[in-house]
Amino acid sequence: MRKKIAALLTGCLLLQSLTGFVIPSQKAYAKTAEARMLSESQPAQVSSHGKRTAQATTGSLEIEVHPFLEYTGKVTIEFNGETKELDFANKSSFLTARFNNVAAGEQTVTIKADKFATYTQNVTIEPGWIHKLLVCAPKINTGKEGTNPGWLQAGDITGDGQISSEDTDSLLKLIRENTTNKNFDLNNDGKTDIADLQIIVQNIGENPQESLVEKLWVFHEVAPANGTSVVDGDASALLDNKSVTLTPANGADISESSPVGLEFTLAEDGSNAPVIGGMKLLSSYEQDNGETISNIENGTVKLELDNGGTESFNLENQAGSSTRKQNANFLRTSARAASVRTESDGSLILDFGGQIAVKRVTINITGVRKANKKLAEIAKVEFVNDMDKRIPEPELNIPALAEPEPGNEQLSVSWSAQSNVTGYELYIEGPVGKTKEIMSDIIKVPGNIYTVSSIKTESLINFETYKLKVRSVNGDWKSPWSDEKTGTPEPQAKPAPPDNVKVTGGRSSLNVTWKDMDDSSGYMVYYKKTSEASDNYHPAVEGFVADEKTGGTGIINENSYKIENLEEDTEYSVYVTGWNTLGWGSPSLKSIGKTKNSNPPELPNYKLLNTSNGEGKLSAHIVSASFGGHGGAKMVGSTLDTEPKSALGLVDNDYNSYWVKNDWDDGVAYQANDRGMTITLDANYKMNFMAFAAYEEVASLETVRIDYWNSQDSEQHSVGSRLIRKLDKNENQFYIVKFDNAITANKIRLCVGRGYTRAEMKVGEIRFYNYDSLEDDIMGLYSDEMHTTLRSGVTAETIDALEKRLEKPDSESGEKHPLYSELKLEIGTARDILNNKPSAAYEVINQITGKKDGHLGFGGLNPWQPLGKTVYAGETLVVYVGHNTKRTGDSTNLNLIMTQYHAESGSLSKSSSALKIGRNEITVPQVADKEFERGGQLYVAYSGNNASDKYAVRVLGGSDIPVLNVYGKTGTERTNAIRTYIDSLEKHVANIEAEHGKLHKGGSKPVDYDYDQQNCILNSTDIMMEKMMYSLPATQVWGPLSGKEDKVTALDISLQAMEDTMALFYHHKGLSNDAGTERGNNALPAQHLNIRYMRMFAGAFMYAAGNHIGIEYGSTGLASGASGLHSFGWGIAHEIGHDINQGTYAVAEVTNNYFSQLLTGTKRYKDENVYKKVTSNTVGRASNVFTQLALYWQLHLAFDNNKDDHHVYSNYEDQFNNLFFARVDTYSRNPAKAPKEGLSLNGGSDQNLMRLSCAAANKNILPFFERWGMVPDTETIAYAAKYGEPETKALYYVDEDARDYRVDNPGEPGTIKGSNVITVASASAISNQVQVNIETSADTDLIIGYEIIRSMTSDGVTESQVVGFQPVNKNGSATIFTDTISTINNRVMSYTVKAVDKFLNYSAEANAGKVKIQTDGILDKSLWTASTNMVSSDDTEITTNDDDPDSGYDEKNPESVEAKKNQSIYKIIDNDISTVYNGTASSGSAEITIDMHAIKEITAIKYSGNALSSVKVETSEDGSTWVTVKEGFNFDGTDKQTLWFNSVKESERGNWIGAYNARYVRLSASQADVSIKEIEICGPSGDNIEFMQTGSGQNSIGILTDDYQYGTEATNVIPKGSLIFTGIYKGNHAYNVVILYDINGNIIGSMNDTTKSGQVIFADVPENGNLGETSDGTWVYYVEPGQWNAAALANTRVRAELYRVDDAKTLEGERITSDTLDITIPETLPDITLTGGTIPGN
Repeated sequence: MRKKIAALLTGCLLLQSLTGFVIPSQKAYAKTAEARMLSESQPAQVSSHGKRTAQATTGSLEIEVHPFLEYTGKVTIEFNGETKELDFANKSSFLTARFNNVAAGEQTVTIKADKFATYTQNVTIEPGWIHKLLVCAPKINTGKEGTNPGWLQAGDITGDGQISSEDTDSLLKLIRENTTNKNFDLNNDGKTDIADLQIIVQNIGENPQESLVEKLWVFHEVAPANGTSVVDGDASALLDNKSVTLTPANGADISESSPVGLEFTLAEDGSNAPVIGGMKLLSSYEQDNGETISNIENGTVKLELDNGGTESFNLENQAGSSTRKQNANFLRTSARAASVRTESDGSLILDFGGQIAVKRVTINITGVRKANKKLAEIAKVEFVNDMDKRIPEPELNIPALAEPEPGNEQLSVSWSAQSNVTGYELYIEGPVGKTKEIMSDIIKVPGNIYTVSSIKTESLINFETYKLKVRSVNGDWKSPWSDEKTGTPEPQAKPAPPDNVKVTGGRSSLNVTWKDMDDSSGYMVYYKKTSEASDNYHPAVEGFVADEKTGGTGIINENSYKIENLEEDTEYSVYVTGWNTLGWGSPSLKSIGKTKNSNPPELPNYKLLNTSNGEGKLSAHIVSASFGGHGGAKMVGSTLDTEPKSALGLVDNDYNSYWVKNDWDDGVAYQANDRGMTITLDANYKMNFMAFAAYEEVASLETVRIDYWNSQDSEQHSVGSRLIRKLDKNENQFYIVKFDNAITANKIRLCVGRGYTRAEMKVGEIRFYNYDSLEDDIMGLYSDEMHTTLRSGVTAETIDALEKRLEKPDSESGEKHPLYSELKLEIGTARDILNNKPSAAYEVINQITGKKDGHLGFGGLNPWQPLGKTVYAGETLVVYVGHNTKRTGDSTNLNLIMTQYHAESGSLSKSSSALKIGRNEITVPQVADKEFERGGQLYVAYSGNNASDKYAVRVLGGSDIPVLNVYGKTGTERTNAIRTYIDSLEKHVANIEAEHGKLHKGGSKPVDYDYDQQNCILNSTDIMMEKMMYSLPATQVWGPLSGKEDKVTALDISLQAMEDTMALFYHHKGLSNDAGTERGNNALPAQHLNIRYMRMFAGAFMYAAGNHIGIEYGSTGLASGASGLHSFGWGIAHEIGHDINQGTYAVAEVTNNYFSQLLTGTKRYKDENVYKKVTSNTVGRASNVFTQLALYWQLHLAFDNNKDDHHVYSNYEDQFNNLFFARVDTYSRNPAKAPKEGLSLNGGSDQNLMRLSCAAANKNILPFFERWGMVPDTETIAYAAKYGEPETKALYYVDEDARDYRVDNPGEPGTIKGSNVITVASASAISNQVQVNIETSADTDLIIGYEIIRSMTSDGVTESQVVGFQPVNKNGSATIFTDTISTINNRVMSYTVKAVDKFLNYSAEANAGKVKIQTDGILDKSLWTASTNMVSSDDTEITTNDDDPDSGYDEKNPESVEAKKNQSIYKIIDNDISTVYNGTASSGSAEITIDMHAIKEITAIKYSGNALSSVKVETSEDGSTWVTVKEGFNFDGTDKQTLWFNSVKESERGNWIGAYNARYVRLSASQADVSIKEIEICGPSGDNIEFMQTGSGQNSIGILTDDYQYGTEATNVIPKGSLIFTGIYKGNHAYNVVILYDINGNIIGSMNDTTKSGQVIFADVPENGNLGETSDGTWVYYVEPGQWNAAALANTRVRAELYRVDDAKTLEGERITSDTLDITIPETLPDITLTGGTIPGN
C-alpha cells in the first residue's frame, strides 16, 4: 500500500504536554494519513495586476520529448487537430514540438511512438501563455510535489498502445529462440534479452504519470541592448526557440566596460503586465571535469515592474550555487527568498521569490567563461509563471561512481555511500572470453566498494574497455543509474615473455607471430643472424629505442610482424618482448627462421624424361597439356596457353607460369573429368615416379591421384600413388609422386588435394622420369611386406652390389636417386636382418581409438601409441604397415604422429596423412622453430573401430628410446615388461650424452646443439598404461629408481598408483566396463590421458590443453616416484580434472578441483567462507574458486555413503547407488535414463547441474542451490518439482564430520528435528554489530551449529532472511555469533536462531529478541592510508633486501640519504583503539592527511586521543584544491569526540548537517606533539525515528485536551480528543512520513476499514541557510476521535516507521528508512495540550 503525503508550510509552534515534555520551537509540516491517501493543500494564489490585452485570445503548447536512450525512431504528437512528428534518427537527446494559435480551453494531447504505450494528457490552454510539457521515457521523480515530467512508458512491442502480458509473452518467445529483433530491443543496446524483459515487467500495471504544465510567458519583443551586436542574424531568433550569439559592438572582450545584453518586452505600454515567478537563462559551458555550468560568469538581470519599480539580480559566481552537490550539500529550499542557482544543463534559474507583474527584463552580461571572451551565446530564455510549478532536478540517492582503478584482469570500483539504502547494484558490460563477446551483468553489492573480475563466469580481459554504473537499492526500490564510467584492467607486473613465437621464412623476409599476451599492450621483435654474436640483436622497427614509460616510438601493437629487406637464404634468430605501463618484460624463447631466396624449386634430373628446351619453351617429348577447370582452376602467366583449358605452362621450365585453384581438392576425393591436369607424351614410356613443384607455395598438398593411358589399349587406368614431400638444396619444397608399381603411359592425369582446408593449391612444373629398376631391386631383397625377412639367396654380396648402385650418380644428370635416403635405410635394414639384428614391428592396439569414446561427454583424451623412436625435423623415415586382410597400397586407419620434445603448448605435434599398407616414405616436418633441438617422440594413432583390425607398424630411421607398454598386461607379463624396460632405461640414460655427441652434434642442423638434458630429444621415454600415458625425460624417470634395490617393484607400485588414481576418478564419474546398457553407455574410455614434459606458458605451473597435460622438468619424477594415491598432489589431479570434466555442467577451475580434493583429502576452502556465501542471500557464484568448489563437495558429502573418499566399490551397482556424481554423470551422458522423464540439458552449466542433481538425489534439492546463489529457471523448477516438495534439510552446512556421523548412525537416532533444544538466545547491539548468544540442551557432538535469521518489519509486514551460521562451541560455553551490518542503519531488527544437527535437520526456532542498529555513518577504513609531517619513535627503518637494495637513495641529493621507514601513523586508522600513535612535528603545527582512495560523502570526524586545540579540518577531491570545513575547534581529550563539518554559519548551524564530497581529509592542530588512538570519518547516517520520552522516562502518548490550529487553513487542526504520539526524527520533512503500527501490522488509527490519522513534522529553518537534512526534528502523530478505543488500545505494543520518498506528491521511490522498538500504550492515558502560534499565509 502506498503512503500518500502532502506538505504545507506553517508557523513556529511550541508543543507542550501535561506530562512535562517540550518540543523545541520549529516550523511544522502537516501530513495526514487517511487511508494512507492525503488531501492536497493548494498553494496560495497571487492575483493578476490587471487584465491581459484583448488581442491575446490564443495560447501555445510546447512538448519536449526526452527518450533518454539511443532511440532512433519517430514520435508522433497529436493536438488541436494537428499532427507533428519528431524524428530521432540522429539519436538526439531531446526534440521539441510547438503548437501555436491554440484556442483557449481544455484539449487532449496524444503521443505515440514505437515500443511505447500511448501517452495522453488533458491540457487547459490560457491565452497569451506557452504551456510546456516535458515527457520522458524513464519515469523521473524530481523530489518536489507536483513537478514531475510525464512518463512515456516503454514496453509496448505488440503495437496496441498498451503494456500487457502479451508483450512479455512475445518477448519471452524471442529470448528463448535466442533471436535479436530491433523492434523488441527496448533499451537500444543491440540485443534482445532479459534487460528488455525487465523493462516490460517493471512497467506493467503502473499508473500513468502526467507532466506538470509549466506556464511560460510569450515575450512580445526582444532587442540587443545598447553596445551589443548580434552575430549572424537578429535577436528575434529567440522567439523561434533558436539561439543567438552576442558580441560587443566595439569588438572588445566582454567585460564591465564592454558588456552585452538583451532587452525583453513582456507587455506593451498600456497593456497589463504578466505575472511572473522567475526565469530561465540557458548559456552553458562544459568544464574539464565534465560538469556543465553557466557560461555567464558575471552580469545582472533587471526587472521593470508593472507598478513602476525595479528589481535586480546579480549573476556573479553562479558556478558555486549549483543545486548539484558542490561543497556543502542541502536537499531543498524552504520559505523562499529571491535566488539564483544553476541547474545541471548550465541553465541559470532566477527565482523572484514570489509572483510579480513584470513589463520588461534586461539581461546585462559582463563576463563569460569560455575561451572566446568576445562571444556570449544565449540558447534559450523562458519566463515562468509559477516557480513552484517548474520541474526541478530530482534527488534520488544516486551514487557518484569514482573512476575505476585497474588491476590485473579486474577493476576496483567505489562510489559515494548513500543513506537510507540497503545495498547497491553494479552494472558492468564489456568483452570476455576468447571471442571477446560483449556480455553484461548486474552484481548485487552490500557496500560501496567492489572488485569485479568477471562478467558472469567469464574473466575480464586486460587492456579491454568496460562500462560501469551503479545504483542504490532499498527493497524493491532502485535509484536511477549513476553516470557511466569506463575502466580498463591492466596487469600489475611487467609482461611475461610472449608465448608461441613462430617464425616463417619468406623471400628476403621473416613473418613472426606470437600469442597475444593478456599482460602486454605492445611488443617489439628483435633479430640477428645465427652466425652473429649473441648480443647483436636488432629491433625489427628501424629507429626504435625502448622506453619504459611509453614503450617507444614504433612499438608494435599487433601480435605479428614481418621483418623485411633481409639477406636471402640466411638463418636468423628471433625473439619478442612485451610492454605494458610498468615497462618492458623479459624476452621470449628464441626462434629460428630462414629466409628464402629468389631461386625457384629445383626438381630432380635423375633419369629425366622431359628434358628442358629452355625457359618458357615446351620441354622434350611433350605433345599437349590441359586442365579440367573445375572450381575456378586456371593457368596463370603462361604465354604458351592461348587456347581454353590449355596447360602447356606446366611443362615449359618456367615457374612464372602455373596452375592454381583455391580449394582443398581437384579430383582426388571427388573424381571427375573436369578435374586435374593431363599431360600427353609423344610415345609410351615406362616410369615408376614423377615430380612437380610450385614457386612460393602457400600451403602444402597432401593427397594425389594418378590416371594414365597408353597406346596399347586406350583405356583409362589408375595406379596407387603416394605423395612424398621433399626439400631441395635451397629448402624449397617439391613433391615426388611414387607409383605403387611401374606403369607404361603416353598420357598422365595428375590430381592433387589436401585435408579439408580450403587454401591455394599450386603446380608450376611437372617432370617425368624414365624407369629405373634400382628401387625395385632393393625392395626385392625382402620376402614380406613388413621387410622383416630376406628372400632366399640374399647374401652380403647382393646387398653390397645394390648399395654400390645406389651410391653411383646418374651419368647424364650427375645426381643420385631422388629417394636416396629412403633406399639407404632399406639397405641398412637388409644388412641388419642378415646379421640377425632386425628392428621389431609394433602391433597396434585396436582398442585404443576415439571412435569408442563418443558417449563420454568430455575431451582431453589421447589415442597415441608410442613407437619407441625419437626423430628430428627433416629426417627421412620409411614406415612399413602390415594388416591381416588389406593389400599393399590400401589406405589404413593409421596416422603417424611426430612431436616436439619439451614443446610449447601450441607446437606439440604434426600428423601425417593416413598411412598406406606397405611402404610409406616420410620426411619429418619441423613442428617448432625454437632455438633448441627440434624433434621428439614418434607415435601411431588408430582411428578405426573394428575389433578385427590387426595392424603392425615398423619404422626405419630415427633413434631408439626406451618404451614401456603395460596396456592390458597383468601378473608375470607385466612384471617382465617392467624389468625389460628398466634394463633398457638404465643403459639408455647412461649413454644419452655420448649418443648425442655421436648422432646430433655436428650433424643435422635441427639437433646440432651442445648437450642439454632438458632439451636433448634423446632424453625421452614413454610409458603407456590403460588410462594414462607418460611422455617424460628418461633421466627423470630413472632418477627415483636409481637408488632403489627392487626397481621393478618400485616402478610397478608407482604406475599402479596412477592407475588407481584414474580408476578412482572414473569411478566417481559412473564409468565402468561392467555397467551394461540398462542405463545407457557408461563404458570406460578407450583412450588414455597423456602427461608429458612440456614448456610452460606465462603463469602456468602445469596445464591441461588439447590432448595432453603439460608438466615441467621438476615435476616429471612422478612416473616412478609414487608410492600410492597420496603421492600425487593437488595440481596433477586439477589438470586431470580439466580433461575429464563433464561438459554439461563443468565450470573451469572449479569442478576439476573436485578430483583434487577427492585425491589429496586437502580442503582448500574455508568453512567460514562457505557459511558466509550460503547465508549471504546473494545471486551468483562465490568470488573464490575454492569456495565454489564447496558446493560440489557438499553434494558428495550429503549423498555419498562411505567415509573413505578413496573407496572403490567392487561392483557397478554399488558404485552407482553410493556415489552421487556417478549418478550425475550417468544422467548427463544418458538423460533419458533419469528417474523422471523430461530431463533436458540445454540450460547452461548451472541449470544443467541443478536438474542433474535433482535426478541424482531423486529429490527436489533446489533450496540447496538457491542458497549458493543459483537461480533456477522455469524449466529447472518444473523438472525439480517432479521429485516432490523441496528438500528441507540444511545440505548447505554439511561437512565431513556430519557425513561421517550420518554414515555411522543410520536412521537418524537422536535427531533434534523440530525440537526445542535452544535454551538461551539473546541479541545485543553495539554500533553496527549485533552479538547473538546461544546455548543448547542438546549434545553438542550432535550439533553442527546454529543458523541465524534476521527480520525487519516494513509497512507492517515482516520480512526475514538468513544472515549467518555459527559452528557450535563444543567446550561447554555459549556459542556467540556476531552480525556486522554494513549498509543498513537506524532500523530495528529481530533475531531468531535454529540449531542444525549432523543429520542436517533443523530444531525449532528460538527468539533472540530485538535490537536497533544505530551508527553515526562511520565509513569502512580497510583501503585507507595516512600520512603526516610528524615523526614517531615507533617509525621503523626498512631493512634493505633484493626488493629494495638502496632504500632511501635520492639521485638528486645522493649525499643526503635517509633510510625509508615504516610509518606508524597507520595506527590512527587500524580500527584498534589500543594502538596509539605518538608523534611530534619538527616545525610548525601537527598535520595528518587521510586518503580514502575514493571520493565519498562525509559529514564529521570522530576523534579519540589527547586534547588538541585550534583544530582545522580541510577536504579535497583531488589532493590539490582544499576546502576548509571546520576551524578553531578544540578536542578536550575525552574519548571519541565528534566534530561536525560546517554547513551554514556555526552560530546558526543548530541541528543541520553539512556534507562534503572528498577523497582526502587533512587535520591540523596548533601544537607539535600529539597522541592519537583512532580517527574515524563519518558519512550521512540516514534517517532515524524515535519515540519521545518525558523527564521521568514515560513514553509521550496521551489525549489532546483542546483543538490545536497549526496552520492558516481551516482544516489545519488536530481535533480535541485525538490520541497523540510524539517523537524525534532525523531526515527531511518534505520527503519523510511517519506511520504507526501495532505488532500485528495494523495501522494505528485504522477502524472499520478506514484510517483517520495524521502527523505534523517540525523542523528548524536556518536564517541564512537552506532547509535540508535535520539531525534533530520532532513529530506528532495523531488519531482523530472516534477512530480509536482506549480500552482496545490499552497495553497494545506499537512501533513507528519512517518512510522516505523521491516525490512527496506521487510517492514514487517509497522505501522505509527507519523504525523504532516497540512501546506499550498505557492503560491510563495522560492529557496533552499543544500551544503555540500559527504562521500567516504566504
